[in-house]
Amino acid sequence: MLFALEREAAPFHRRIRDASSVRIRITGIGAAAATQTTSRELASHRPARVIMAGFCGGLRDGLAVGDVLIPTEVVSDAGQCWPTDCGSRGAGRLVSTTRIISTPVAKRELGQRFHADIVDMESAAVAAVCQAAGIPFLAVRAVSDTVQTSLSAELIGLLGQGEVTPLRACRALLHKPALIREFLRLARDTRVAARNLANELTAIVNPLN
Repeated sequence: MLFALEREAAPFHRRIRDASSVRIRITGIGAAAATQTTSRELASHRPARVIMAGFCGGLRDGLAVGDVLIPTEVVSDAGQCWPTDCGSRGAGRLVSTTRIISTPVAKRELGQRFHADIVDMESAAVAAVCQAAGIPFLAVRAVSDTVQTSLSAELIGLLGQGEVTPLRACRALLHKPALIREFLRLARDTRVAARNLANELTAIVNPLN
């Protein structure tokens, strides 16, 4: 099971700490990091299935913070498409991009262009590696920012570096104190998303344990 960030994985990791059938790896943000980690793991181990899990952005109305989606297919922003091993749980479509989508206008446009419900930066890369290796792939994503949510350039700069550490946050606040509102929203919404993600992932892997 792959996550881009430790914050995404932590609640689920605590729940299945003793589950020998589940291996958790943190890839880092973006397609390159996800490709590298997935390729390395599959070179040394052949799992029954690979799950890419974590946060996502909503691209349409009707999705709230904490909603968890298991898309039936993943598409890259270059137009490549991969089906997922979702079974009866699946619904909707995920598009993976090379950058964080920051405004409601851009989110709606992206959703309409690719007929997608949610967006992330890693799932298409992992799907491509899994398809080449002949290993079933599943994406499980929890909404951390809705289609109505705007993300400032300063926040995007921080998120693009990975985990928002206290030191990085303090430096950013020194330059722009108004960021505190975004930080508080980010902390609240990612906490809800991580908790709901853990619930869904636990339901998926429990039959295997």
